[in-house]
Amino acid sequence: MQTLVLRIPDDLARELDAEAKKAHLTKSEVAYRRLIAAGSQSHAAASGFDLIADLVGTVEGGPADMSARKKEYLVRLTEVLPDPLLLTTDSDFKIYRRLGRRIIPTRMP
Repeated sequence: MQTLVLRIPDDLARELDAEAKKAHLTKSEVAYRRLIAAGSQSHAAASGFDLIADLVGTVEGGPADMSARKKEYLVRLTEVLPDPLLLTTDSDFKIYRRLGRRIIPTRMP
């Protein structure tokens, strides 16, 4: 194993020192573990899909394919979900209604 000497900000040094005392480790061991963890995280989020993977999927009870009649499906999902919020760029949702006359809660950029 090779040795690496770094200059770090005082606040980071205090943070490493506190973590080392709490875990009964040396500051070098704490810094080494953080470097290893940061390296494995950067490899794990290598693609754009990995960054949004938790947002991709289907809603339980929703359609398997929303490519056809997607606006109808989205309106229906706002009717069955407890606290819906629709993120969209489609201004048509300003005039659509759910459950008869209720406005669909939306966020538009």
